[in-house]
Amino acid sequence: MSLDFHPEQPALLAGGTFNGDILVWDFSRDTDMLIASSSKGDDSHNEPISKVMWYKVPGKKKLYHVLSVGLDGKMLVWKLDKDKNRLKLSKGYVLLAQHMPKSVKIKSSKRNPEMGVTSLDFSCVDEETFYIGSESGGMFRCSVNSQVSAGDSTSSISLVDPVKLTFLPHCGPVYSVNSSPYHRNLFLSCSSDSTLRVHSILQTQPVMVIEPASGYLYTVRWSPTKPLVFAVTTQDGRALIYDLKKSQTTPAHVLEASPSKQAVYVMEFNQKQRKFMATGDAVGVIKVWQLNDEITTESAAERDILNSLADTSGQD
Repeated sequence: MSLDFHPEQPALLAGGTFNGDILVWDFSRDTDMLIASSSKGDDSHNEPISKVMWYKVPGKKKLYHVLSVGLDGKMLVWKLDKDKNRLKLSKGYVLLAQHMPKSVKIKSSKRNPEMGVTSLDFSCVDEETFYIGSESGGMFRCSVNSQVSAGDSTSSISLVDPVKLTFLPHCGPVYSVNSSPYHRNLFLSCSSDSTLRVHSILQTQPVMVIEPASGYLYTVRWSPTKPLVFAVTTQDGRALIYDLKKSQTTPAHVLEASPSKQAVYVMEFNQKQRKFMATGDAVGVIKVWQLNDEITTESAAERDILNSLADTSGQD
């Protein structure tokens, strides 16, 4: 369901599975590459993993733990214990339905049920802040330092409610959120409701809403080289690249990412070789795109325009 290479040790790969297991492999080994896995039982996920990532521990220069995100609403932090071939649960968060607006009805026999988490991204400038999108359409700003108890838990540790702010929800699952590398207050989201949104953490309403009319939207990413450029993948087989300096409604470039018009689920800009971007569709077609200077070279006043966009937001 999800994979992530360690940012400092490229031989280490963390993975999350459909049945809720978390696994870590070490590809520098000749044999026994699986070096750790999560335990079964109350400390594990009981729904599919939507995301797994190496999580930099705040205040620790090069210390990383594994963070797993599940459709059971849990976000769990695991310490890697190579000697015992296991992942030890060190901290946990859970998303509760109480943070959704009352206008959004959630079917459950529980009074305050968990909500599946479908996407997560950390702030590019504040390592203690992260954003999550949910299966029910909700979007939230969260803190790793939250001390609010989530109530009764069968886990070996007490789970924490991390939510600090609730944004206007999408009308369907939020498949992707992405923090701006250029402005501390901005992030992106996209959803099955066919909208792409630009948000400010200073208000609950989106700063901008874009409707590409392409069905479900699966992955949204800010360009690593241009402050006003971002891309989103679509249900109808395309990757759309927007440049807000040119237009807030029409994509600057449309890439036919799937020859058979299948949904394009994944897309990433290359953070090292920044003229490259990759896409992957539902039937396994991977394409690597070389982007031209127009898309990858920052032009004058772009950051000023982005700051102006962020400044149009204010407190509700």
